[in-house]
Amino acid sequence: MPKGTASRRPVIFDYIGVLTDPPDDAFTQIEKARGYPPGSVRSLVLGDYDARTPGVSAWHMVETGQLDVAHYVRWLLSRAPHVLGTRPFQLSDLSLLGTADAFGIREVVLDRIRELRRQRFPLALLTNDVDVLADSRRKLLPLDELFDVVVESSAVGLRKPDPKIFLLTCERLHAPPRACVFLDDERENVEAARRLGMHAIHVDDPHTALDALDRALAADGSSG
Repeated sequence: MPKGTASRRPVIFDYIGVLTDPPDDAFTQIEKARGYPPGSVRSLVLGDYDARTPGVSAWHMVETGQLDVAHYVRWLLSRAPHVLGTRPFQLSDLSLLGTADAFGIREVVLDRIRELRRQRFPLALLTNDVDVLADSRRKLLPLDELFDVVVESSAVGLRKPDPKIFLLTCERLHAPPRACVFLDDERENVEAARRLGMHAIHVDDPHTALDALDRALAADGSSG
């Protein structure tokens, strides 16, 4: 924890869906542009990788480094006709997901992060991400300037909602889970954080979530 921040409550932010608009918006853009069925691109990208391991998808395995991107792409191409129908599929259809235009930045959230940083709150980013997209995310936003700690699933071999990645983030913040506030758009991640004792806030509307954050920081006198 940075010097002089002992009285400040650490705040941990997710990336996609918190700092940015939700991922479904990007999938929908691709579906509309190419005429794919609604929901099909999300199913293709995030679908089950192996029926023997229910709940584990290829994307999740790439996020933790268990599956290399080349293998994932081959699987994606082989599965595409069954998911998208007869319309031809090209990898360029997914190019939007790797660009700065894929997800709209939520300036209201960034402004609050900058304000918290000026007030010397310990700040962390905890994100499930794949290494080939991590660089573009850092080009889009100066993560190392905004946050004291950045924990990316592909770099540590863990992903939310695994409690180990939450504990690792807290360890790097030098703070116990009960001292931290966590914001995420995925309910399973929020519930996992709460089980560890974190004050976890589900992000749907960013303004509502930031109001909840303000109340959490004010409740223990760490705001202002």
